[in-house]
Amino acid sequence: MSTTVSQNYNVDVSASFTVEPNTSLTPNVSIHLKVTSTYVPDATLSPDKSNPTPGSFLNRANQIETSRAEKSLLIPGRSLLFYNNGSFFGKMISDMNIPFSLDNLQWKTSPGLASISLANEDDLIMQIVSYVRSVAIEYATSDQRNKLRFLLSIEKKIVISHQEFQVMAYERERELAVRRFEANINRMLQQLGFLNRRAIRESLEQAESKQIPASQSSIEALEEVMHDGDDHTTKCTICLEDLAIGSRVTRMPCNHKFHKTCILTWLGTAHVCPLCRSKLPTM
Repeated sequence: MSTTVSQNYNVDVSASFTVEPNTSLTPNVSIHLKVTSTYVPDATLSPDKSNPTPGSFLNRANQIETSRAEKSLLIPGRSLLFYNNGSFFGKMISDMNIPFSLDNLQWKTSPGLASISLANEDDLIMQIVSYVRSVAIEYATSDQRNKLRFLLSIEKKIVISHQEFQVMAYERERELAVRRFEANINRMLQQLGFLNRRAIRESLEQAESKQIPASQSSIEALEEVMHDGDDHTTKCTICLEDLAIGSRVTRMPCNHKFHKTCILTWLGTAHVCPLCRSKLPTM
């Protein structure tokens, strides 16, 4: 986005976990790291009633996410209990290539607790190690084999003015609208391409079938029957003239009926039924 804003920000880091029965042989601890960068206004935004925009970005959320990266890792629970994991978590954070500095850090492990200010990245890693190990130790004493799922969230929350946020939000809405339009166009082009390929394939198949006549033996094996009208056939679809009740007609193996001269002429250049395209043997 082209908007330039002055930055007043915090980097909020939160940690949480869930516990599930471990019914597999996979490591019993997973860690999911999510890194995001968001812009928020310095005051709560309300929809512009004088110029409402139904479904607009402003009406949906009072924050704009500009980047997101996520990564999950599986580790044996014993390594959390008996080894120093500072280097492990340090490498995990380093490998994320976080696009902002880890300063102005605020650490929280529960929605009801106040945030703790951290001095630097080393302090952050110490807090993560301490939190994860304390949870792992607590559940290691349980009789059940539990699977612990940790979620670590690092969010750079940039506070900007009400006016700057509105400009950014409208730009984002415009970008999303353009992306949706392009996606719809691409989907339509793909559908048209599929239809065109299908039409070309069917045309080639029809052209091919018309160029290959039916075998003489298959033509001679066709039945001549009395047309009684029981099948509601009224016309020969080759010449488009009526099939008279009580007249002799030629019946294909698919049970479609035609004038004898019409179907014999047709099968001299094609080996398929003119109606259902079922095939006769070729020469």
